[in-house]
Amino acid sequence: MVRSMPDRTIGDQMKEIGVYQLIQDLRQRGFSRNAVVARTGVCWRTVDKYWDMSLEEYEKREHVGRPAAKALGAYDDVVVQWLREWPDMTAAQVLDWIVERYGTSPASERTVRRHVAELREDYGIPRSRPVREYEAVPELPFGHQTQVDFGCAWMTTATGGRVQVRFSTLMLSRSRMRWGHMQSRPYRSSDLVRDMWSAFAFFGGRTEEYVFDQDAVLCVTENAGDVIMTREMEALRQNVGFSVSVCHGADPETKGKIENTVRYVKRNFLAHRTYPGSDEALNEEFAAWLGRTGNAKPNGTTKVAPGALFELERPRLVPVAAAPVHAGRERRRVRKDNTVVFRQNRYSLPLGTHDSTPEVEIEVIGGRLRAYSPAGDLLAEHEAGEATGVLVQKSSHRHDRTTRILREMDRTMGLLGEARRPYLERMCAEHPRYECDQLALVCHAWARCGGDATTAAIDHCWESGLFSANDVLAWAEAHQGTRPATSADLAELYGTRVAKRDLADYRQVV
Repeated sequence: MVRSMPDRTIGDQMKEIGVYQLIQDLRQRGFSRNAVVARTGVCWRTVDKYWDMSLEEYEKREHVGRPAAKALGAYDDVVVQWLREWPDMTAAQVLDWIVERYGTSPASERTVRRHVAELREDYGIPRSRPVREYEAVPELPFGHQTQVDFGCAWMTTATGGRVQVRFSTLMLSRSRMRWGHMQSRPYRSSDLVRDMWSAFAFFGGRTEEYVFDQDAVLCVTENAGDVIMTREMEALRQNVGFSVSVCHGADPETKGKIENTVRYVKRNFLAHRTYPGSDEALNEEFAAWLGRTGNAKPNGTTKVAPGALFELERPRLVPVAAAPVHAGRERRRVRKDNTVVFRQNRYSLPLGTHDSTPEVEIEVIGGRLRAYSPAGDLLAEHEAGEATGVLVQKSSHRHDRTTRILREMDRTMGLLGEARRPYLERMCAEHPRYECDQLALVCHAWARCGGDATTAAIDHCWESGLFSANDVLAWAEAHQGTRPATSADLAELYGTRVAKRDLADYRQVV
């Protein structure tokens, strides 16, 4: 039984015998639980926990006999003082301060964390966290600001697969009028520029300011407000003339309207919807949703449908000239093999493009991919297929071997005459990758053996069904001057020397 303690200050009693003994002492003296809470300031949960607990249960539960707990208990007074002064203090910082002030670590970090949690519960010191205070943001004037943000969501396909859809949303801050674009590939800076031009056309103008996140498709770096935008966005800003404000993510006071719009699009439009098979079809469904829901239903703050309030904002927008022809183009690097990569496919460009034009601009219109030089000249046009990982190449973008073949054919026919053309054409057809080499070898036979021997060799090979310049050369050399080919001729032809043996060597073998 716990011995009754004389009346002293509650702080002295708690320092000497601890919370458990103090609760048991006051209980034996006739205090009720509520009275103990009011007298000691200990949390009512702690009082309720210790009220019917025996000493054996307390020692077993609290590991009183463990050396680490005893060593750490020596710092309870100062730790409680710290926690009361700084309620958000962590157990890791408590351990660091103990080591800093007393030069020793009384227990492991895990033990300290558990002990600090018990002290918080015993002394009623909950850990407080800083709470951000929000304030209402006044409405901006018509035509002043547009907020821009991005989102993504997974959609199921008709075959049971999944596709990740990325989308951009733009919203006029005052009227809440929305516009957006969706695509099944990651966003690039050129995609954002394309969407900005499309939004100018949809709204009928621009606002004075555009608010963005610190996104890679917008800015290269943001150093304490010194924003360096991407080349495409900086060109757009200078061309159209709006100002840009870059803010941090998850900032409801700065761009909470567009963050709510992104969430609205995900939950109301994209959720449980099947991907229609193409980005074009998905954007048609999205435009229909904006017309019947996104811009048609009353806004929770303004209590007016964005489409209706937009009629008041439309006259305040700054007119924007029509988008330049190249506004929707993407800038891509030309590879060493004179190809450009688009959606995991390679599309060929004319030979020499890599050396003269390191970068090109591409666009896809009506299923056709077009590549332009920086000056706007059309370099190539291909069919933009749906397959991936393929090479789309035009024959005109390969090395021109036809001109050389025709040149070699004309030179050979000038030596042999028109009558041998059928044989030469058949010979080239039999060796499609070596036409020039075959014709050059026939010319070599003519120079080596003469015209008569070469034409006779061609006639013989035609009758024998031999369509190879090597056969022509061998026969011409063998019958040059109506003499059979000697071993010396064959050795010179094939680059080998025939060994000669004395007849006495063969007699020894026999």
